[in-house]
Amino acid sequence: MLHACERLHARGAKITLDSVRADLDDRGSRTTLSKYVREWRETKLVERKMGAVGAAMPAIHRQIVALVEAETQRATEALRDDLSALEDAFEQQKLEAEQQRRRCKALEKENAWLRKQLDSQSESLRALPELIEALQKQVTA
Repeated sequence: MLHACERLHARGAKITLDSVRADLDDRGSRTTLSKYVREWRETKLVERKMGAVGAAMPAIHRQIVALVEAETQRATEALRDDLSALEDAFEQQKLEAEQQRRRCKALEKENAWLRKQLDSQSESLRALPELIEALQKQVTA
């Protein structure tokens, strides 16, 4: 019965219960034919929809590719901006680290000079009791 529908469709004839029954040499009940004609129409509807989807696939594919390319471009630019900001921050950190290293060296030199001064003053202080004692002896003599 589905073959009858296909034959009629191929000839461009309208698919009705009567045309299908006539194609089958007036065989088959209207109830049975109705079931098969409905099935054939549903199949054809699905085929038409699938054909429309298939025809739309290249356009959909192009749209998806364009969206992916646009998103990739946007993400790449954002990553480049982030990378540039990180590189700038890194350079700033390097400069600050160099300044701190120089300051540390200067403080180390200053510390060494102050230690020498402290050692000199400590030596003078250690000699002070002997000097006081010698002066006291001179005063009392």
